[in-house]
Amino acid sequence: DQMQQLTPIYMEQIEKLRDMYQDSSLSPAQKLEKLKAAGKEVAPKLKKVLDAEQYAKWEKNSAQFLEEVQQRFLGRNQN
Repeated sequence: DQMQQLTPIYMEQIEKLRDMYQDSSLSPAQKLEKLKAAGKEVAPKLKKVLDAEQYAKWEKNSAQFLEEVQQRFLGRNQN
């Protein structure tokens, strides 16, 4: 079942992202880079589980999310 395969992948990502966000030694720019790296790391795992349409949708949503995060980060630093 697809959900059973996805659950451990997402749980691992949630743990990594939680640790990253709680790491006060990282600057916002470093956190953004780690977020991008996490997406690249999980992509091959998801590609094995998702069908082509689902993976394409994930890629699109992931890119849009990263763009929004980057815009918020850049907007905060320009003020």
